[in-house]
Amino acid sequence: MKVKLRLALANPDQAHTRVFDIEAPAGTQFTTLREHLGPALVGKRLRVDDIDIDDGFRLGEPPLVDGASLEPQRTTITNSVPTPLRLVVSAGPGQGRSCPLPPGEHILGRAHPLLTDDPLVSRTHARVIVRRGSVEVCDEGSSNGTSLDARALDPGEPCVWRIGQHLRLGGTRIRLDTTLEPVAVEARGDGTLRIPAPVANRLELAPTRLEWPSRPTAPPRSPLRWVAALASVPVALVMAVVLHSTLMLAFMLIGPLTIGLTYLDDRRRGRLGGRAAAREYARSKADTGRRIDDLLNRERLERTARLPPPDVLTDVAAGRRPGIASGERSWPLVLRLGHGTSPSIHSVTHDGVTRHLTLDDAPVAVALTSGDLLHLDCDAASVGACMEHVVARLLVEGVPGACGLHVVTDMAEGARWTWCRDTARLEVGAALPEDTEQDLAERAARPGHTGDELPVFVLDARSEGAREALRRWLPVASGVLVWVGPSAPGMQRERRGSSGPTDLVVTVRHGHNASLLPTGHRFTFDEPISSWFVTTTRLARRWATTSRRGTSSSIPTTVPADSLLPADVARAWAAGPSTAVPVGFGATGPVHLDLVRSGPHALVAGTTGAGKSEFLLAYLRGLFTLNGPGDVTALLIDYKGGATFGPLVDAPQVVGLVTDLDNSLAERALSALQAEIKRREHTLAAAGYNSYTAYRATPPKSATALPRLFVIVDEFRVLAEELPEFVAGLVRLAAVGRSLGMHLVLATQRPGGAVTADMRANLDVRVALRVRERSDSIDVIDSPAAAAISPRHPGRAFLAHGGSTPVELQTAFTGAPRMLHTDEPPLHVHEVDLRAPGPLAAEPECPGCRPAGHSTTNDLETFVAEAKAAATHLPAPRRPVLPPLCENTRPVAHLAMGEVRWPDLLLARPQAGERPRNSVPIAVVDLPHDQSQPVLSGAGTEHIGIAGAPRSGRTHAAMTIASARRSTGERTWWVGDVPSFPVDDHFAADDPDDVVRLLTALNEPSPVAERVAIVVDGWEALNDSLMRINHGLAADEMLRHVQRAHQFGRVFVITGARLVLASKLAALLEVKIVLRQNDQTEYSLAGLRPAQVPAAMPPGRGLVLPHAHVLHFVSPGEPGECDTLSP
Repeated sequence: MKVKLRLALANPDQAHTRVFDIEAPAGTQFTTLREHLGPALVGKRLRVDDIDIDDGFRLGEPPLVDGASLEPQRTTITNSVPTPLRLVVSAGPGQGRSCPLPPGEHILGRAHPLLTDDPLVSRTHARVIVRRGSVEVCDEGSSNGTSLDARALDPGEPCVWRIGQHLRLGGTRIRLDTTLEPVAVEARGDGTLRIPAPVANRLELAPTRLEWPSRPTAPPRSPLRWVAALASVPVALVMAVVLHSTLMLAFMLIGPLTIGLTYLDDRRRGRLGGRAAAREYARSKADTGRRIDDLLNRERLERTARLPPPDVLTDVAAGRRPGIASGERSWPLVLRLGHGTSPSIHSVTHDGVTRHLTLDDAPVAVALTSGDLLHLDCDAASVGACMEHVVARLLVEGVPGACGLHVVTDMAEGARWTWCRDTARLEVGAALPEDTEQDLAERAARPGHTGDELPVFVLDARSEGAREALRRWLPVASGVLVWVGPSAPGMQRERRGSSGPTDLVVTVRHGHNASLLPTGHRFTFDEPISSWFVTTTRLARRWATTSRRGTSSSIPTTVPADSLLPADVARAWAAGPSTAVPVGFGATGPVHLDLVRSGPHALVAGTTGAGKSEFLLAYLRGLFTLNGPGDVTALLIDYKGGATFGPLVDAPQVVGLVTDLDNSLAERALSALQAEIKRREHTLAAAGYNSYTAYRATPPKSATALPRLFVIVDEFRVLAEELPEFVAGLVRLAAVGRSLGMHLVLATQRPGGAVTADMRANLDVRVALRVRERSDSIDVIDSPAAAAISPRHPGRAFLAHGGSTPVELQTAFTGAPRMLHTDEPPLHVHEVDLRAPGPLAAEPECPGCRPAGHSTTNDLETFVAEAKAAATHLPAPRRPVLPPLCENTRPVAHLAMGEVRWPDLLLARPQAGERPRNSVPIAVVDLPHDQSQPVLSGAGTEHIGIAGAPRSGRTHAAMTIASARRSTGERTWWVGDVPSFPVDDHFAADDPDDVVRLLTALNEPSPVAERVAIVVDGWEALNDSLMRINHGLAADEMLRHVQRAHQFGRVFVITGARLVLASKLAALLEVKIVLRQNDQTEYSLAGLRPAQVPAAMPPGRGLVLPHAHVLHFVSPGEPGECDTLSP
């Protein structure tokens, strides 16, 4: 096994980095490689990710894996005691720096190595005390203060500093963190690593709108009702005068007292209600405030986890933290810009006005979707650094969908962008390449395209090529455009409504809170230290390693089938059967399709030119390479001609090719497959096995071989439209046969509407090559990804099974010439010039770069020849579906499988019996339900009627029957034209004298032991002659002779047209055979369904009523050969 890897020889003190592509046998030691890296490295110590490289280290094993960066070892002063804590600058000047934090007291001030670039830090700003089990921090009376997670620290008051908390000193944020150990990785053996995915600890947040409680209003004060209170006074005075009663004067006081007391009570209740409302308002306001704080804290945690600062990326690059992006993010694209204040996703409504909350002390990012334009307004001197930082963030965090990342700048050839040429998902240049523009134009013009298919552009405002790209892509709003520079784009775009694309302008300036969002919020733009870009190079190279095996751009455009499979077919068969077939190459290496584990059935879809047929060939090629004819067989069904499978039909595992299906052949194939299912059930039951899996585990030597049967159907949609019952029946059979070793693969160009619910339930494995419509892709793999495949990438596909996420791959190609094995150098080292545009050129003097030899035949033809040679001494597999009867059956009649007689053909499901050695064949019968094609022989006592149009072979059929009966010693009378073989007596059907002589002979008693076969060739001519004799009474007399013939040992064989089946004669014939008719209605009159009638009825082909068994009469002396009857 060989390992292929790319190593970089980097020096942090130099801008130039040398990159080498290396191919070496597994186990090659580094000392063998050292001399190829240049004489300057002889005797020097090197390191990778803080690991010293020894000459005994092996290539392809950690740390010398694909994407590693070799650096000269430097002398550093380290602590004798390892420290578990460290300080990391997460924002502000010096972003990305870190230093260990040993036990003891430490002064954080302007002289500290983490704070030298921050002018807002005091000389003695804060003190950190590290004790056993705790860390405390104390502000030392600084000018600008110190805060811990947004809480200001009082001078001189120590506070506990916990791991993960951020300390702000001036414009710098420092995080207390632990010293990280390298992430555990697993070597694949090919020079790459299997890097663990980051732990999914992110919070799922949804925008929330809160209602801020309204301030309670003062309770209304009820006025004192003086009129009502004094209304009773005049009345009481009048009553007292009139009635001369003093009691009325007392009644006069009741009204004022009642109203006054009520007034006083209302005022008391209003004061109490107002105090309760105030308390409720204060409680609601506090609860809402706590909810707001909780939502903001959760959002801050989510943003921090989702948008890590540059120091976290440094840990990722050094292999101390998982999190290398897989490039499979979805829209919108979230791009981190810095740290500070920004609008929250949550909002609050107060007095009918809704406003977004403000999130402070959190990562600041912008969300971009397809068509958006982001303008980063920075000064000209900062354009390069700003672009590089944006590109690095996009590379690490991943670009959504199948799009790519394109950088256009006049400085593309400079040292700054060297690392970008080592990254598969990134293109850097002074202008867009022509092929890239063509591909993007095709995607944008495709009906129903989505943003998932379109690119992300990072454009230098100073570049003319960038302005040209902006002019091309801004009006159509395709993809995301990031415009970096002081000058505005200067172009306007027609809006598409409220949901149209968005233009964002972000002001980027150096310094604390100097940058400005469009909403007016201020933040600190990420400005990592210069050495961080060296780390970015390493991170990009690590990402490139994953990219070359983890994204669509890294997948090769051509994968020869022989590169995925063993070269020795016979040895592969001897190694044991395997249904895990390598069908192509994906992001992580070869992609296998195993219908036994993931299936058992599959659906393949792909439009014209997408590579659907080539995928079927590659799958069958791999299946036949790993399994001999005793382990796997395949039945190929091609609705149109059979050209799909090419030379593969000659492989020893192919047990049948069914082409040009009509209703009859479809029903025949289904019947044969039903018989195969029953045969397998009976075989397993007879051998004592309860499952096919147990049989395959320990097959008995005496049991009938039951290899797995793969039924491959190409163009099943057309088949389903014209023969719907066949496809439905095939799916039903597959549902039953899944436990009996039967597997079904259906392929079509247009799956839309043809994939029924039954198919979805049974076809667990889905393969989608390029399709034209998004709906077709969704029908197959539940994703529109297949509709986004470029027409320039035939063979590109997505594989999904069991509801899993589709896996992209390049399917294997079997049409390429077989690569010959040539002597290769043990170690191939090729230095790569990353500054040179275009593909890497081969070195003429390098043996590893010389092209290998190829065979003169393609891989598929070579494989078939090898497989046939390997199967020479193996028994031929059983054919579940025999080929249709051919026209020439005489030379192979002796190879027929068994024998049937005339009475057997009257049964619905006749079974072939053992054939006697001396039997004379009359016809070959096709019995798909019995999976046999036996001969028809024997004289029999049944009257036979043969109805057919002229030149349908009825005369030859009668001659064949007569010859067979004559060979058994029977006398033969021939009524009709003069036969071409000897008979005992001849009667002309159109000669009245001969007809009278025939009637006279029939009236004469025959000897008891003598049997006579009367063959009437042309009943219509004989009937016309009979009708002219004795006013038609002779016809009735002939019918009576036919009716009583068995009593005298006579048998009639009568041929003719419609009258044989539609007259009084039909009731006297036990066996009726229908040959080709000129009118389709004739078949219906005979009681045949259209599905029972073959599309092709050559002379001699007949259907035996009433069950339409197909037979073909043997024609004496017919030349040629046919393999129809081969078992």
